[in-house]
Amino acid sequence: MIDRGQYTVLVTVAILSAFVPTLLAQQFFKPNVAAHRQAERR
Repeated sequence: MIDRGQYTVLVTVAILSAFVPTLLAQQFFKPNVAAHRQAERR
């Protein structure tokens, strides 16, 4: 059995394990739309 505090920590970690990688991916792997459009025009 786990108590309320442990449950809270587990739920928080589960949510952050999905949220943090998404934020990192959005920051570091942004598509370069301008370069893509220039390549299409050629």
